[in-house]
Amino acid sequence: MGVYKGCVVSKRDLNGKGLLTVCPTGADITDANNWISVKYVSFYGGGVQAGAAFVPEVNQEILYDYAENDTTNTYYYLGAVMDQQYDILQDQAAYTDDQDPVFGEEQTLPHDAQDSKEAFQSMSYGWSTPLGHQLVMRENRDTEQSRQQVSLKSAGGHGLLLNDVAHNGGAYLYSYGQKSSVRLTDSEDDSSEIGPEGVAINAGGNLTLHSAEGNASLTVQDGGNLEIKNHSTTAKGTPETRKSQTGNIIIQSDRGDISLISTGNGIFIDCIGADKEDGTTAASFQVRSNNKIHLYSDKGIDMKSLGDINIKGRSVNIESDLSQGGTIQLNPLPPNSVDIRMAIRKTNFEIDSEKLFGWWPFFSHPLWSGNYSYFNNVNTASPPLRQL
Repeated sequence: MGVYKGCVVSKRDLNGKGLLTVCPTGADITDANNWISVKYVSFYGGGVQAGAAFVPEVNQEILYDYAENDTTNTYYYLGAVMDQQYDILQDQAAYTDDQDPVFGEEQTLPHDAQDSKEAFQSMSYGWSTPLGHQLVMRENRDTEQSRQQVSLKSAGGHGLLLNDVAHNGGAYLYSYGQKSSVRLTDSEDDSSEIGPEGVAINAGGNLTLHSAEGNASLTVQDGGNLEIKNHSTTAKGTPETRKSQTGNIIIQSDRGDISLISTGNGIFIDCIGADKEDGTTAASFQVRSNNKIHLYSDKGIDMKSLGDINIKGRSVNIESDLSQGGTIQLNPLPPNSVDIRMAIRKTNFEIDSEKLFGWWPFFSHPLWSGNYSYFNNVNTASPPLRQL
């Protein structure tokens, strides 16, 4: 018994029998009558659910032979000959020289999107264990419908997908059921959810970011907005703890400061909504302290309410700076009315919305009209600025 050499003419397996079409070395490769079928042999097999597949490419020189005790007279693939003449980087496109093993013409069948096979030739490489652990490398070479990817998956359904699909490429790490995942997109991703060069972290349950000893930083260098939102409907809580355990945002420092710093338009805390039907009052803004509360400003402090303003303390001290010509006025008449000295600042979103769509106030009652300016913010109003 001797070992034979040949060249792979086609790896298209029309009948799914694991056969290669091979031309023996020395024969005319252009004559289909010289072609033979060689059964692919893997270095690992594990029954129906397990095995490894690394099918040699077209134009690859291989070794094949008979088995002495095999009555079917089948040729079996033994291995690829690693020769510089054949070990050439393949073009990233469909093989037009991969001929039909029956009729001899060039391949014309379309790409099979289900298993990354193109024209019945395997474009997948990898293995699967008896318990179901899998590593699959897919190399579809159709540049118009690229589905190139590497997939690593455990028997329990956890996986890693490295995807080179056009406009949807990147890396995807997921747990069983894909309820928890991390996705990284490439520079050509056009999905509306993440966009190019983005990262998305999804948790089906809790999400914890923990730094044991170092710093933790969340930064937008030169992009869009940084948003922290809680969209909880409070449906997950128990009746006894629903209000305290769901829907809240808590920022806490055990030893240090909590600093809110804006060098732009300002810091806005908006409480929105009306009283509820069950008698619960609408959202309100409270500052509470077991120590003192301090308010300081270089350019003044404005306070206005359409309701009552109540001030109570053990002692109430009001003082104007006489050295600066200060006065204390109660109910001053125009043109010294307090209202004209107050201007409500607008968020950047409200300023842009006003320019694009017209008036966009936080307060809509007419009594606030004199406190709003057109477009950009000002510190002192001059009526009439607005008519609500």
